[in-house]
Parts: sequence; C-alpha cells; structure tokens
Amino acid sequence: MVLADGDRLTRLAVKETLRRHGAFVIAAEAADGDDAVRLACHYRPDLLVTEAVLTRLNGLEVVERVARQAPEVRSVLMVRDEDEELGLAALRRGASGVVCKADPPSKIVEELLAVHAGGAAIPPRLTTAVLGELRRLPEPGSGLRPVRSVLTDREWEVLDLMLAGESTADIAERLVLTRDTVASHVKNIMRKLGVHSRDALLEAGRRMLEPAAA
Repeated sequence: MVLADGDRLTRLAVKETLRRHGAFVIAAEAADGDDAVRLACHYRPDLLVTEAVLTRLNGLEVVERVARQAPEVRSVLMVRDEDEELGLAALRRGASGVVCKADPPSKIVEELLAVHAGGAAIPPRLTTAVLGELRRLPEPGSGLRPVRSVLTDREWEVLDLMLAGESTADIAERLVLTRDTVASHVKNIMRKLGVHSRDALLEAGRRMLEPAAA
C-alpha cells in the first residue's frame, strides 16, 4: 500500500499496526496530498490509505485524482470520527472505504483486508447515510439507460439530475463538483447529443430513456 498522512507519528503507528498483523507492505509514504497522488500513480499499489486532512491536496482531492489516473488502485480515506458528509463525499469521488482512526487496530486491519478483497469498508452510521442517498436518487435515474451510449457515466449522472429538475448549483453539491465542472459536463452532453439549448437537451435525454423503459 501507499500511506499518506501529514503526521509522521501517525504513519509510524499505522505501520506498526500493519507490521504486527502481517497484513500489508507499505511501498511508500506521503506527507502531503500531492505526493500521495504521485506515489500512488507511480507504484500502483493494491491500496492507497490517505488521511482526510492533508496539505497541498486534501484527502478527497487525492481520492478523486487517483480514481481518475490509476483506477485499479483502491483508495481508503482515514477520518478522525464518523463524519457522514465527508464519508459520502469520499465514496462519491471514488473511495472504496472509509475507516475511523479511533477504531481498534484489529478492526482497521480487518476493514483494509475487506477492501483489498474487493469489498468496501463503510462504518454503520455512514451505511445509513448511503441508504438515505439511494432513496433520494432522482426518478429518471431509476430507469434503464441505453446499453450503448455516447455519454460517460458521469455525464449520465449530470443528465439524470437535470431531468429531475436540479439546478447547476444543486448538481454540483450533490456530486461534489464545482459549478464550472458541471457546466463543462453539460456542454459536452449538448455537443454529443447535437443540441444547442437546455430545453432541447432535456427533451433529447427523455427520448433516450423512453426505449429503455418500454
């Protein structure tokens, strides 16, 4: 794994925990977010374990960049307590799990092993929040999408929310993106669908979903 934490003593404690359990080999350590991304993309480890609060890039930015640049690396965000909003943001950005530093070392190792095996590490309170988010998914998103589509998964997420009546600001908050990024996705969707207005985009989106729902 690659371990990222700005506190050297914390890194030493995590390393000692892993050494005692014989679970993982730490290929590299990072003291800031920029190095975390660089090392994860260089070593391509099984796991990247990163503290949420880092300098240069925070933990969420690290998770998002690694998910984009090295998607085979499974990222785990370490938090000081069970912050539901932070945990949800990490999962949205591509994390495979969230672990709490206050948990017993044996539990942390168990959670990391679960992620390594292809599962997820989600604290109980965060699981409840995830279920709540699923229940609030927009209705258009519950339908089947065309098997073949020119749109990426992220563009579909944006389109689903637009069809549900969400504004650019709402979409940005829901997907943990900047408004400029959402606007860029909308522009790309319009270009791919060959439309030139928001109304035409929404109509095209509804037509795309109709055959799949039939």
